[in-house]
Amino acid sequence: MARGPFESYGYARVAANAATAYVRPGDTPRVLHDTGDIDPAVEPADSDWSRAWVRLDIATSVLRQQDAAVPRRQVGVYRMGTSYSSTFPVSLPTDPDDPAGVARNDQAAFDQLDQMLCHWDRPHRRSYHWMVTLDDEPHAVELSQQCQAVLPEDGLDLIPPESLHLTVRRFGYVDEVPAGTLDTAVTAVSEYCRTTRPFHLRLFPLAGSPGALRFSVAPWSPLLFLHRAVSEASGYDDVDPLTLYRPHVGIAYSNRVQPPGPFIAAAHKARPVPSTAITVTELRLVELYRTDHQYRWHVLERFSLAGA
Repeated sequence: MARGPFESYGYARVAANAATAYVRPGDTPRVLHDTGDIDPAVEPADSDWSRAWVRLDIATSVLRQQDAAVPRRQVGVYRMGTSYSSTFPVSLPTDPDDPAGVARNDQAAFDQLDQMLCHWDRPHRRSYHWMVTLDDEPHAVELSQQCQAVLPEDGLDLIPPESLHLTVRRFGYVDEVPAGTLDTAVTAVSEYCRTTRPFHLRLFPLAGSPGALRFSVAPWSPLLFLHRAVSEASGYDDVDPLTLYRPHVGIAYSNRVQPPGPFIAAAHKARPVPSTAITVTELRLVELYRTDHQYRWHVLERFSLAGA
């Protein structure tokens, strides 16, 4: 049987080629957005060239950004193949535990966008994620519905209450994580959660990223500790959470490339809505997949935060 034209290309190499197409025209948001989900595929790729090329394209795009405030030290983050959705905004808040400062930092970055992208254009495969689900947090659900009510009707896929979540970290693709590795990680995270107390967070309307509208979340410290714990359990123990992670809760996904103006205006309209508090008492390991422009998941493990 004859090979198709792309049969010899691995996932990482295709991703490298796709990113390269947008580097020369200077479409930095598109390069970073489209490479958002490829880091688990690039890291174990069978081609050193693919890994190097993807990360070079991402670093080049970051350096070409016109915003002189983007710290150059952040380029190292992109060389490691991090997710754009997880690292927007690039600049950190002055104090990650100051709720108002975190919200201002997120809002200022979103207000400067010049284009919304299609969230669903990003590559996706079934994957394992560590996350906090919010469907049983009535205050989070109420706040999301209040803010969704002021969003434009066109151009967005609203996130329903049963799909509200706060991602802590992606573990890896389902077809690439050995069962033994999964079991070892579950054991380690279970031990950590048994000695960790529940903690409180506040959700602030409203900001976003090139692919979504979302709440700011603060304080970050308990989430950064949790991120590091699951990173170590997942085999990413050399990663500093602050280089990778920007806690947030999405309420709507952009479903096309479009001007950001109406969404920035809607975010401004929602910002007077009071923030709300949630209590995190449980972490979940889920198998995540897409269907009908929504994320769905199967819960594989639940970890109660039971520390005294």
